[in-house]
Amino acid sequence: MKRIYAAAGAAVLMVCLLAGWWFFSHRSQPAPSTAATPVYAYADLEHVVMSHPRYSEYHHLELEYNAMVAQYQFEQWNYSQKAAAEGTSVQNFAAADAAGTAALDQELQAKENELNNRLKQRYDSLVQEKKKTTPVISQADTLKIVNLQLKLKTLSLSKEERAATEEQLQTLLKGSQADVQVTNRTADEIAALMAPDKAQAKKELDDYAQQVKKDLEGRKADSQQVFQQQLGVLQDRPEPAVWNKEWKDKLDAKEKEMEEYNNLIAAGKKSKDNIDDEISNQKQVIQEMESIEKAREEAARKAALAAQNANKSTGQSSASTGVTKTNPNTDSNAGSTQNTVNSATGYIWPLPGYSTVSSDFGYRSDPFTGKQSYHSGIDIPAPAGTRIVAAASGQVAWANYSTTAGNWIGIDHGNGVYTVYMHCSALIVSAGQNVSAGDVIGLVGTTGSSTGNHLHFSVRLNGAYVSPWNYVSK
Repeated sequence: MKRIYAAAGAAVLMVCLLAGWWFFSHRSQPAPSTAATPVYAYADLEHVVMSHPRYSEYHHLELEYNAMVAQYQFEQWNYSQKAAAEGTSVQNFAAADAAGTAALDQELQAKENELNNRLKQRYDSLVQEKKKTTPVISQADTLKIVNLQLKLKTLSLSKEERAATEEQLQTLLKGSQADVQVTNRTADEIAALMAPDKAQAKKELDDYAQQVKKDLEGRKADSQQVFQQQLGVLQDRPEPAVWNKEWKDKLDAKEKEMEEYNNLIAAGKKSKDNIDDEISNQKQVIQEMESIEKAREEAARKAALAAQNANKSTGQSSASTGVTKTNPNTDSNAGSTQNTVNSATGYIWPLPGYSTVSSDFGYRSDPFTGKQSYHSGIDIPAPAGTRIVAAASGQVAWANYSTTAGNWIGIDHGNGVYTVYMHCSALIVSAGQNVSAGDVIGLVGTTGSSTGNHLHFSVRLNGAYVSPWNYVSK
């Protein structure tokens, strides 16, 4: 069994080794690195413009406005609820007051009924007592009594007859089984007896009414206090007309502030449209530059091939082919005593003797449209024909005419850095020519999209325009 496990483990190990060998032997080799070449590009400024602080400020104002509207709607709802609750509270208090008054009447009525029942019981009791002490005889019995009395007074009766007549008379006088009727005299007696009870009952009813009324007024006072407190809370709201006007003023002010920023944003959008137009122009310029760059590379390749063939055929040293083509119009002393050298970069000022900058690098008001636009360099005004010098040594990448740049020159200084000179009246150098710092390369003019004689000087790094102040100083 152990041998089987060992064999299985060896098989698994072998499979893993084979899989590893296959993976390392078949993995793709990294692509060889290529030399860095200049990159020409243009920016999509949609998000750049949208990220402008005014957009975020407008968004902040919009959030504030929405919060104010929500607060206004909440207060409006809250005050309407308070107004409705106030009406309901007033109705409830009036209903409670009416219910309290009705309860007082019911209590007084119940007390009065109780006292009346007690007086009736007293009256019935007195009537029963009168029956016992003063029997009331009916008219028929009265006639019998009168007859018996007359019989006893007028007739000669035997002892037994007289005794029987007197017994019958006493029985009639004590009362009979006939219905008893109260006479006026008996009623007066009973009324006299009940007078103190009636007075006591009246006093008790009056006292009870006063006590109940006092209790009811106390409860009403407590209810009134609670009601006034509730009413004070419910009435704690501003006058509708004043409140609405205040809110209207606040919302109008915020809307006006938003409108101002919206106008700024609209202007920014117009600037963005102008920038888009500028981008379109820059696309054209970039395409021209790329074409020039390709042509220069092709010319250099052909020149190197021709030199190689010439060296092979003549057997001479190739050193003679590296002679620098110089500018026949170079003035080595041009501006040398008046020019400024940037100690950090070694670049010199391209227009000796003229240091005024009429339009700086970055956003500006377009001289043709008056709208905000991006300025890719600096404008240095000078008289027509003023000599323009190379800011640094390099090779002329292009020297031709462009619709927007006019007669313009681009010099390749290596490492992706180009200096650009626009609106020249004349071009002194040509593409492929090597120049040194301070060589005259062109003359100031106003060709292309220009409003007057000046030099538009730009610096491009890896295809993107950067601030010339990073390279030159006045």
